[in-house]
Amino acid sequence: MFASVAILSLALGIGANTAIFSLIDTLLFKNLPVTHPEELEEVQVSPIYFSYPMYRDMKDNNGVFSGMLARNPVPATFSNGDLVQRGVVEIASGNYFSVLGVTPRLGRAFFEDEDRVPMAKPVTVISYRFWQHNMSASPDVVGTTLRIDNYPFTIIGVAPPGFSGLEVDGATDAWVPIMMQSAVFPAGGMSLNDAKWGWLTSFGRRSSGVTEKQAEAGLDVAFQRATEQIDVPKGRLHPHLQPAGKGISRLRADLRPSLYILMAVVGLVLLVACANIANLLLARCVSRQKEIAVRLALGAGRGRLIRQVLTESILLGIAGGALGTVFSIWGIRLLLRFLPSNRLPFALDVGIGLRVLGFVIAISVFTAVIFGMAPALQTLKMDLVNASKTSCSKSLGISLYG
Repeated sequence: MFASVAILSLALGIGANTAIFSLIDTLLFKNLPVTHPEELEEVQVSPIYFSYPMYRDMKDNNGVFSGMLARNPVPATFSNGDLVQRGVVEIASGNYFSVLGVTPRLGRAFFEDEDRVPMAKPVTVISYRFWQHNMSASPDVVGTTLRIDNYPFTIIGVAPPGFSGLEVDGATDAWVPIMMQSAVFPAGGMSLNDAKWGWLTSFGRRSSGVTEKQAEAGLDVAFQRATEQIDVPKGRLHPHLQPAGKGISRLRADLRPSLYILMAVVGLVLLVACANIANLLLARCVSRQKEIAVRLALGAGRGRLIRQVLTESILLGIAGGALGTVFSIWGIRLLLRFLPSNRLPFALDVGIGLRVLGFVIAISVFTAVIFGMAPALQTLKMDLVNASKTSCSKSLGISLYG
């Protein structure tokens, strides 16, 4: 009964902490699964977006990026046989995957010549999740046809697991070349060659040895040149680089303060659980008083008894951590339901990864040491002669708070 109560109390506290940490890790700490994410920068020129000619001019003349990509996610309808599903397709430049350093799980990524002639190469790379959920993870999916907004595209590759685009809280189901823009993003009379039509966001990878300030300065020269033929205030707009190694998120700025506050609250809950278990362990000393006295009489050292007590506490902590991991899975699902779904197109991939498991192990051992210190210190103060006469609570004058 004692072990059950202690493990359940720990599991609830550890589970709550793990669920919150998993969400914090996904939104604030986790890097995108791309090559050298620390080099990736988002190019922002508020309040405008980039036209395709502007992007192409900046890509070819900036001198500070080893690669520069453009993209625009749009809603789309996917159909393949009996499959009809709404999702997100990302219109991407031909160098999208090569700049990010992402290698498809199956097939290949885009070729450069698929980003030159409008409507000439109806090809697509689908996400790993879309492949699993809607294509039954078929290894023969490459070469088959997927209709996106009722336009036939040939599947040439499957993205690697864990990669769903540059938006942390967005779910990209497929990528198509920019040249196929009019098939999935009709724009009336506007064309790819219209320099005044801004519709793309852009990301770049800093060249080796180039700092962020140097990259901004070099990019500004290319931007001013690219906007010479566009009706924008000359000299007033300047590109700004935003680190994008952790991806972009519409929820990150809104939820950051709330997540830290919530983490502090559940941390206090865990400390309360530790205090309660410490009290239970000290009270349990009454029934173990003679056992400890006999061990001392037989020659057991204080250090050996302390190791025994701490070992028992750590075992309780590990058991509580294991059960808490299960509870955290339910907690994550509950947390996702409370997120602003109108701004979240179903996609926040919050799970129990290696970093979260490391957090669980660390917090389990840490809490075990905290609540195990009270009975461990009790063994140091135990008097061999009076151990069988005086209860542990009286000899300690039990109080965790004074």
